[in-house]
Amino acid sequence: MVFDVRDKVCLITGAASGYGHALCDRLFGKGAKLVLVDLNLEAANALATKYNADAGEKRAIPVRADVTSVEDMRAAFDATIKAFGQVHVVVNNAGISDMVELDKDINMTWKKVLDIDLNAVVLGTQLALEYMAPHGGIVVNTASVAGLVPIAVAPVYCAAKHGVIGFTKSMARYAKHNKVRVNAVAPFFTDTPLVRNNRASNAKFDGMIKNSALIPIEWVTDAMVLCIEDESLVADTVAILPRVGVRKVPKSNALPKL
Repeated sequence: MVFDVRDKVCLITGAASGYGHALCDRLFGKGAKLVLVDLNLEAANALATKYNADAGEKRAIPVRADVTSVEDMRAAFDATIKAFGQVHVVVNNAGISDMVELDKDINMTWKKVLDIDLNAVVLGTQLALEYMAPHGGIVVNTASVAGLVPIAVAPVYCAAKHGVIGFTKSMARYAKHNKVRVNAVAPFFTDTPLVRNNRASNAKFDGMIKNSALIPIEWVTDAMVLCIEDESLVADTVAILPRVGVRKVPKSNALPKL
């Protein structure tokens, strides 16, 4: 079965740039209504204004929110209900990375990484379960290939993204009891502002990926849309890899018999 996003209400965090912006473009093209959640209200407002002008009606609203704030995120969901009546899809996409070496991280950047990249995903999913309770829906969490393999230059980022995948895999029962499907995407490195900034600021990271083929951002949006539309995907992770493309990750990490 295929979930049709036409006229469905989709709340996306980190909507004004990178994966979020690309996904919003794709969902708008499919006829969805959009709630553009971002810290950069100016950019989110510009995007919403463009969509509404192109549609000739209100199809998108901008919301400024810190995804780590319960108050901000609850206000974002409330704004969604006020504007469109309900929410069908939530994409927990906002994220940062930690390219500061752990033994030199005197500002404790790692705490912020965990707050945004993991804790905010749990918060967004928890609120989605609450606000989708009457009718069910879909949650997509943005993880990373760093949630599948270790990356020495970003251990805390890896921990957060492994957490996102483990959390997502543990959400299967909510599809049955709450009618909410939760899936994740795990992209390889992509040509986004986040990756470009990290390459410019961290020579080790740049050296690690300079000979790798960056994946097209369109592949990431393909995977996100697949997680939304394919109703057979429940608590699944979809990886996006160079030369391989979009592939579902096997769920089993079974321990050997003891």
